[in-house]
Amino acid sequence: MRNLGEVLKSTPGIGVLVGAALLSVAASGTAVAAPQGRTASERVGTNAAIADGYFKPGANTVVKRNIPQQIPANSSARLKAAGGNKVTYSRPKEVCGTELLEKTSGKGKATLVMSVETSMKAEASGEFGVSKGAIAAKLGFSTDDTFTLKQETRYEVPKGKMGFIEAYPTFDQYTINTYVNGALKKTGWWMKPTGVCFNQWTH
Repeated sequence: MRNLGEVLKSTPGIGVLVGAALLSVAASGTAVAAPQGRTASERVGTNAAIADGYFKPGANTVVKRNIPQQIPANSSARLKAAGGNKVTYSRPKEVCGTELLEKTSGKGKATLVMSVETSMKAEASGEFGVSKGAIAAKLGFSTDDTFTLKQETRYEVPKGKMGFIEAYPTFDQYTINTYVNGALKKTGWWMKPTGVCFNQWTH
């Protein structure tokens, strides 16, 4: 299973195609590499609310989901833990992974069309006060589960502009907190692949 910190330790902008990705560019657009670091300002990295190795969708991000979001009955639900400790999980937060699935660009006037099809495993990171099996039973998925992601985007590029698209996987992030004697001691994350984040912009 891929460690959540590995992506940030690697060189930014290196595309890793996890599954089969299909790409076509319509009209007069030409498929070329998008510039490096265009979305760096939107990437969060280490953040109290977002797991390391993921970023919050920005103003230029179109999120398309294959899998509906599952909301727990309570905003924070308790799991049984040894020694009277309390373990809670949060409502899921929609985030994008930093693993680049595909990218393209084209000069307008043109329509950029990108289709991405891949499969990804759920992921977990951090420390937990209960077994992974107990967490999986509550959340309804385990880190052994694989999810198929298949989405397409179309982006209109005005005449005289350059248009760019970058595709990243979308995840639902569940935050797992462990409390000992009422004090927060451990935090971990469970990530469920749910779709594709398309970053789209022109200049």
